[in-house]
Amino acid sequence: MARVNRLMSRLYWMMLGVVVLPVWLAAQQADSPPPTPPPVSTSGPAAGQEPEDYFRSLLKAELEAYHAENMEQLFAMIDPRVEKMDQRRMILNRVFELTDIDYSLDHFTLLYHDAELAIARYQQTMRRVNGPPTMTDNQLNALMIFRFHEGQWRIFEQVKLEMQILEPLATQPTSAPASQPTATPPANDSSGEETATESPTTQPAAAAD
Repeated sequence: MARVNRLMSRLYWMMLGVVVLPVWLAAQQADSPPPTPPPVSTSGPAAGQEPEDYFRSLLKAELEAYHAENMEQLFAMIDPRVEKMDQRRMILNRVFELTDIDYSLDHFTLLYHDAELAIARYQQTMRRVNGPPTMTDNQLNALMIFRFHEGQWRIFEQVKLEMQILEPLATQPTSAPASQPTATPPANDSSGEETATESPTTQPAAAAD
């Protein structure tokens, strides 16, 4: 009789595990934060991939890492030769704390590339979801410079060509003058106040002096 009871007890716990374990795993997955975007290959275009498609994917991955507030992936895509990375990381941490910004890549054209350098012209739109009203919506036209360093393609520098301030609703945007070339990342104007009106990993080296 005792042997039968032990067998019944084992069967009970086995059946309980079959029912409860999947429910527990599903609850754990529901409570987990959404996965961060997968890293994009920085070693170069895949076989048969057009160079323009490849460099577009690098810039899109930068924006996706920004949306995910994935600091490590974001900075892993930047050329390590860019100056004052620690200071830029501190600024971007504060931007993440204060704002929620939506970036979209509207247009991308690869202008030039060789074994060590690539230059693209692109247009992006920035919309403020949450954060200080001083961070205005805008549409940016710029050049992005990529450099090949130690076997990896990295984002190196942004050159702003034109930025239009986008007013809420249907108000006509106004053009802002182009600035001097600025190194990546992140946004910080000459007054020392953090901004997020440009690419999340660009602008400007001069402001940090």
